[in-house]
Amino acid sequence: MPHLAFLTSPPVKPANAIDRPPGLVTAQVIDACSAGRWRVATPSGLVDVELAASCLLQPAIGDQVLVHEDIIAGSYILAILRRRDATSGTLRITGDASLQVEGRLDIRSTQGASLSTGGQLDLAAERIGITAESGLVCIGKLDFIGRALTASADRLRAVGQGLELIAERIFSHVGESLRRVDRLDAHQSGQLDFKVDTLMTVKAETTAIRGKQLVKLDSDQIHLG
Repeated sequence: MPHLAFLTSPPVKPANAIDRPPGLVTAQVIDACSAGRWRVATPSGLVDVELAASCLLQPAIGDQVLVHEDIIAGSYILAILRRRDATSGTLRITGDASLQVEGRLDIRSTQGASLSTGGQLDLAAERIGITAESGLVCIGKLDFIGRALTASADRLRAVGQGLELIAERIFSHVGESLRRVDRLDAHQSGQLDFKVDTLMTVKAETTAIRGKQLVKLDSDQIHLG
């Protein structure tokens, strides 16, 4: 059986390439080119480079970087050695990403933290705890679904245009209850029972008590007029 040999031609060097072996050099970022490429100044001149996949920290103009310079195969920024502006930095990953930790993950910031997304944010845990001196929550629509809800506070205040409460049973136990209704206060129930230990007072300009079948007053003394 005849032996077939496949020959491949070596890569073609650019016309302006200088013959030098690949190697590591330090360089300075001069400009940001299109399509994720950067222009750096190396000891041999200006070179357009790409960012290595393992280098998540985005370079900025004026940064000192470590470059693997290869005129034929392409040059890459491997690491950021020194930042021109060390007050800010950006970690960037193209595509989906996942962070997996075998132990506990602790993220701390001395100046604050912000988490934002243009899509949906999901939090799933066995237990979630939030501790803060003050807080503000702004949500257009909120649905809460749970088996039990317990709230404990020195003072609770709710302000809104309307309040609707639907429950099978409502129980409240308070030391003192004060309520003011400027307009109509209407009650509709199958049976209404008031029990007062000492005194019950009803005051109005006009009071009407109507019973379809029976109106009954029962007491040791009844004063009318």
